[in-house]
Amino acid sequence: MLTSNRQSPKPLRGYVLILVYMFIGLAISCLVVFDPYGTTYISHLVGIKLLPFTFVLLISIAIVVIFFLLKYLVKNIYKILENKELLFVIFYVVGYQTNSLELGIIDFSDIVLGMYLLIALISIFVERKERLINTPINLLNLLLLFFVMLSLVNSRVPTKTQLLYIKIILMYFLMVNTLYSKELVIKCVKWLIIITSCSAVFAIFQEFTYLTTGTIVVGMIEREELKRMFEGGLFRVPALMLSYRIFAIILATVLTLIISLLVFPNSLVKDFKRKLYLYIASFLMSSALLLTQAQDVLLGFFVALMFLLILRRPRYIFHFAVVILLLAVVLFTLFAYLPGKGDTISYVVRDIPKTERERIQLDREGIQGFVHGNYKLSGRSYGNRYTANVHDWPAHNGFILILDEAGIFGFIIYLGMYIWVLFRLICLNLVVKDPAYLPIVRGLLCGIIIYFIGVQFTASYVEPFLWILFALTESSARILAKNQVSLIKREAL
Repeated sequence: MLTSNRQSPKPLRGYVLILVYMFIGLAISCLVVFDPYGTTYISHLVGIKLLPFTFVLLISIAIVVIFFLLKYLVKNIYKILENKELLFVIFYVVGYQTNSLELGIIDFSDIVLGMYLLIALISIFVERKERLINTPINLLNLLLLFFVMLSLVNSRVPTKTQLLYIKIILMYFLMVNTLYSKELVIKCVKWLIIITSCSAVFAIFQEFTYLTTGTIVVGMIEREELKRMFEGGLFRVPALMLSYRIFAIILATVLTLIISLLVFPNSLVKDFKRKLYLYIASFLMSSALLLTQAQDVLLGFFVALMFLLILRRPRYIFHFAVVILLLAVVLFTLFAYLPGKGDTISYVVRDIPKTERERIQLDREGIQGFVHGNYKLSGRSYGNRYTANVHDWPAHNGFILILDEAGIFGFIIYLGMYIWVLFRLICLNLVVKDPAYLPIVRGLLCGIIIYFIGVQFTASYVEPFLWILFALTESSARILAKNQVSLIKREAL
């Protein structure tokens, strides 16, 4: 019997497992050693003293989440590809409402935008399954981009606004091409309500944590910006966004959509269970909206709410106008004859709060700088060049700011976008008869009204949420037009 002197080799799998365990142990060791620096860096960013091993805990949670997410993606890849349009909208809105968790100038919404753009390009040029949808705002977007970039001849360095606008154009183009059916638009509105409700819950948690422990739970917000988020002993909650004010606009707009769904009879909200969910969501959002203390947004919300009630009962429009006029007269009369006001209403105008005087002065300087300046066509690019503010604040009016930054043509194009979308929404509200779609177009019209009022008091004119409203409006108009053409063809046959 022959025997071999060689021993049987150890299975290769055992060596691989040993190497894997060594690599995992080495990675954990490096992570733990690096923790003091990582935790200190995060503490410096958020301005809060964190407990030891916070960095390790965050990285570990991220790894576990990514592992299960990848496992789910691999398992359901075909189902995900079938619903990629809706998933793009959902993930983009999630990323947009968590933009304070950014890394440099990139947040989760930018990653979603880049991934979906790649998928869309593959579908268009390789599979040839997609068709490019053209809308008038596409042309206005390109023209405005030209004049926004034209101001680079004066600044020579791109600003954050210019880079943001490029991303907004891509988002709008993809979203219009994504929302190609009424069902997708309705689902988009549904998920917008769900995601905003979650943000409202977190905002309420922020205020509760601040009032009880004094701890500020926010994302990567700069210290100077964070200092302006306190008013009257309360924290002006931004949820996980960079600005409490933009968060307030989202809350107000989505809240009007919910109220519209509750006020107008429709087939989307029939049973008590769905109505209960909407009532809970409206309570959460209204609470978070009050906690933002964004007075201009609250003003826009109440104007939009009155407009919504008029649309609900149009035969009472004269009665509403009379009541509003009487209330205005009563309020002005009371203010005019308050003790110490000298029996004249002029004190109401003269006794302007300090913050409002600053805004008026900034707007005045912005207008004067444009009128007397030499950059009427190209703009000065950087908004605060025309103002002499100690904080380097630009004009606090979106239209004045774009006039200063992008010139007269940029201003005309930007105003043209509002006029076109308002025209679209008015036409939609006049012709839409579908009870499932009517509350949505009513809410979109109120959302544009809120944003139009709010932009009069802010130092920004480029915000992704405005273009989301534009995309929903254009998609709704296109879907309605396509349905009417189909109906005419059926009747002709």
